Amino acid sequence: MSHQVGPLRVKLSGYKRRWLQSRVIANQRHTVDFAFIHVPKCGGTSVTSAIGQRIKLHDTARERRDKLGVDRWNEIYTFSIVRHPYDRTLSYYKFIKNTMYAHRLGGLSLNDWVRAALRDKNIFPTVASRDLAPCSIWLMDETNNILVDDIAKLETLSDSWPEIMRRTGVKRVPPHMNKSDGGLLRDAFDNTSLKILQTHFRVDFEAFNYEE
Repeated sequence: MSHQVGPLRVKLSGYKRRWLQSRVIANQRHTVDFAFIHVPKCGGTSVTSAIGQRIKLHDTARERRDKLGVDRWNEIYTFSIVRHPYDRTLSYYKFIKNTMYAHRLGGLSLNDWVRAALRDKNIFPTVASRDLAPCSIWLMDETNNILVDDIAKLETLSDSWPEIMRRTGVKRVPPHMNKSDGGLLRDAFDNTSLKILQTHFRVDFEAFNYEE
């Protein structure tokens, strides 16, 4: 027997999600002296778990600063995780393909999707501007200055985590910190897709010294 989620349950779930998110902001305003900026598909779910945050927040650094206020933002420790653009794009595509959102891909293969989403931008209108906006954009202010105190690379998070633990007081290690991402690999991109990614993520390749 199939079980469908009714509108009321979905609505209540949305209320609960927004309430939990509001509690995270309230805690960071008053009691928690650090804030994690969760860039999509950069290992943030594991980090959210490790820091004891009950729900994910996909705020840009600028949005979080505005919610907390500039003075409070400057008082607390702020950090984020970035990821190689190729691996981040693969992770995003695989996530969409393997979840309830798969229909949004319209059956497009990886390379056709890259062309549509990051070059032509005619499907998933928020992919290029939000979900897969360069990590740098997620972390910059209005004048392109990085707002967070520390930026760690997902690829070397195990090296950076001890300092994050020291600054935050967190005692846990992110689960699956060194877990490999199976399935599609970088060689799945054709030459056209690689050029699109290199253009779209130019600022990240340069800012974080990632190889193209």
